[in-house]
Amino acid sequence: MNVFNAQGEGVHSMAHTRGQIVCSDKYIITVDKILLDTGALTSNFISKDLFEGFAIHVREDQIERKKMTIGFADKTSRMECNESVNLIVRFPREGKDSVIYEGFFIVADMGSNDIIIGLPAIMGDLWDYFLEILKTKRVQTPNERD
Repeated sequence: MNVFNAQGEGVHSMAHTRGQIVCSDKYIITVDKILLDTGALTSNFISKDLFEGFAIHVREDQIERKKMTIGFADKTSRMECNESVNLIVRFPREGKDSVIYEGFFIVADMGSNDIIIGLPAIMGDLWDYFLEILKTKRVQTPNERD
């Protein structure tokens, strides 16, 4: 069951952004679908498909292997996950310094999002960036949005 794809394939909200995963100075992955999700109450997530595509560039000490059961807002849906990974995500901004976030991401089978940034990160290190995204997208016309 894929509970992450509730909005449908290719749909982007006002809380979507783009960024880069920084594996090293020489290996940086561009990520087009990052959701800043205030409904993800405890964790960040990364798509299993995306992670498997660059896992060879991640150091072993960045990966934590343990069985986890993820519960969802409907209080009945669950997903089993087996690993999380510590990553650096960079959010480039036009005319400003990039925002850098480092944290653990649970590797999960997800739908239309590559990365989900959860509430603890949003309310912490990414609060100003989150507000900036919302303000920027609020003034855009609907045709300019992702």
